This record gives sequence, C-alpha cells and structure tokens, in this order.
Amino acid sequence: MKTILLTLLMVFFHFFTVYAQNSCERMTSSLLPNFRDNLIKNDYNRIQNFLNTWQAACGEQEIILRTKIIYAIIQHNNTAEFVERYVNLLYDRRLMQRFDDAATHDYQVRYASNPAAYDFVPLRHPIDSLLKIKAHALLHSTSYNHISDQERNMLYLFADRFENYTSTSEKIPPATSTPKHGTPIDRSSHTFGVHVGAFSPLGKNNIFRTSPTLGISFMRGLDYTFIYEIAYKLTIQSSPENIEVDLNDEVRIISPTTTHFLGVGGGFKVFDDGKFTVLPKLKLGLGIIYTGLTETESYFDDNGFENTREAMRNINTLQTSVGCSLVWHLRKKMFIGVEGNYHYVPYGWDSKLLSPISSHYGSVELFSVFSF
Repeated sequence: MKTILLTLLMVFFHFFTVYAQNSCERMTSSLLPNFRDNLIKNDYNRIQNFLNTWQAACGEQEIILRTKIIYAIIQHNNTAEFVERYVNLLYDRRLMQRFDDAATHDYQVRYASNPAAYDFVPLRHPIDSLLKIKAHALLHSTSYNHISDQERNMLYLFADRFENYTSTSEKIPPATSTPKHGTPIDRSSHTFGVHVGAFSPLGKNNIFRTSPTLGISFMRGLDYTFIYEIAYKLTIQSSPENIEVDLNDEVRIISPTTTHFLGVGGGFKVFDDGKFTVLPKLKLGLGIIYTGLTETESYFDDNGFENTREAMRNINTLQTSVGCSLVWHLRKKMFIGVEGNYHYVPYGWDSKLLSPISSHYGSVELFSVFSF
C-alpha cells in the first residue's frame, strides 16, 4: 500500500505542476499583444488590470514587478515595498541575464530551449523595449527630478544601464551562484503555517466524535496562482469508542486517542486582491490511527537466519480531502486565515481493522502563515 500511495502522491504533484505551468504559458501568450498596445497608449488603468490578471495566472514575475515599479514612479506612488521585494527576489540578476541573453545572436534558440526561464516572454520582445524607453524618459524628465536615489537606481537597471546600477546600488544581494542561461532563479518565497481547529464526523459515527486538531504546513508562496502544500495534522480524539484490531490472528480491543495525517496538496487561487486570497485545495496523503500496539514479524538477517522483531501496528489508510481557504494578509510576511474541508477516509482499506468506521468527515481550521 505504501508504494501505491507514494506513486499516487507523485502523480498528483506532477499533474498540478504541469497544469499550472501550461496555464501560465497560455495566459502570457494571450495577454502580451494587448499589454504591449496599452503600454504604447500609456493607459494606466488597463495596464493595472492586465498586471492583476497576469499575476493571478503566473504569480508575481519579474516583468510584472518591473512594470509596477515604473508605473508607481510615474504615478508618484510609494515604491519602497516593490523595490525591496524586487531586490530580495534577485530579480535584478534575472533581468541582467535576460538582457544579456537577448543581446546574443542565438537568442531565439536560447528562449526556445527553456521558455519558463524567461517567464514565457520571448527575448527581444517589444515590452522590454517599451519599458526601457519609459525608464530612460523618467531619468531625464524634469518632472521627476525629485525621485529618490533608490528609484533612480532601479530606473538605471530597467533602462539597461547596468554600470550605473551596480555603482550606485546601496543593496545588491551577494552572489550565491552565477545565473546561467536557461536556469530560472527562484521567484517566490515559501510559507510556514500553524493550524488549529476541529475535526468532526459527518452523519452517524459510532467511533469518533468532534475533536481538536493541530497541524503545521509548508506551502508555496501566495504570489503564485498554483499553490502546493505539504502538511501534517494531529487529531486528539475526544472520548473515542473501542475498536477491534486483528493482531497476529488475535482480536485486540483498543481505544484510539490520536489520529495523524501526512500528505501533499495543491490548489489554484480564484481571487486575490492583495489583501484577501481565496484558495480551493485538494489534498492526498496517509491517514493513521495510532494504536500503541506492536506485533511480531519475521525477517532474515545477513547470514540467512530467520529472526523476529517487534514492530508498531497502527491502522493505515489513504485520506483525501477537498476544501477552501480564505487568507487575509495582515502585514509584510504574516497572514491569517480560515479553512474548511471535507475528508474521505476509507478505514476499511486496512484489513487489520475489524470494526466498521464511517469514512466521511469535515474540519474547520484557523491558521497563521509566515512567508520566508
């Protein structure tokens, strides 16, 4: 069963990753022509709408954040948060690599070999030229001679004046590795979450009752549209009834006090306005009833002699769930939220479990999430 479960988890993760990448590529291809036209027209509202749609499909990519910084300067808005994120994500290095690759004679071959490394925006695309022109114009406009040193430094970068950028930059991240052609730099932070809530049977259940649950999670950053997650959940059973377990052909009666879940999940954002995010999810993993029992099993040592050893005997099953999270961005890297799920747990999969247990459950959780 463990081999089958591992295979299912790998297939599940691969399916959602490929689907998310294909969705981003299609969305980028469809947006680029109109986005270019609106950059030419300098239609601020339309540009913002395009950026929001683009980010919802692909996450906050370098070219999206570059455009946000330029138009924040044009609108005389505060750019500090955008600039900090841009530099911390090493997008300056990513842009330098992009412009360097675009200057080569085989730029089309480089792009075709790995479009994802360039966020599915072809090298030498007119959008790059338009943003360079806007950055250059801002640097030489008398209407913007009071921009901050930090903003002027970013405009040097966007205008392809790298020597000015590197000589005046107050904060350039130390090089951990030299970006290579076709190797995308990590574009997003990840998150660590702490969960607390209640896990309850749906309908009649002769074994379990509504119980508190605790958990932790490791999740992809919320800048992306497709979010994957690794989670562990512990449920402390409230006054469970006894169950019968087959242990070495002997019926044992236990009262389980805890159940566990370890698995992976994935979901797509359906709404994100920067403050609130709505994220439907699907999860798959290993569900365990801790019994505290051990059983004797045989094995052969290196010399071919048969020996016995004591091994833990828990009740294992596959657990699936579908649900939805509402996440509220509190400040900087801190989020809180609420999540509801429906769980299907077919306990009958484990032949050692003799007592029938209902498979249908629901849960509600509150959680705090921290980006890093």
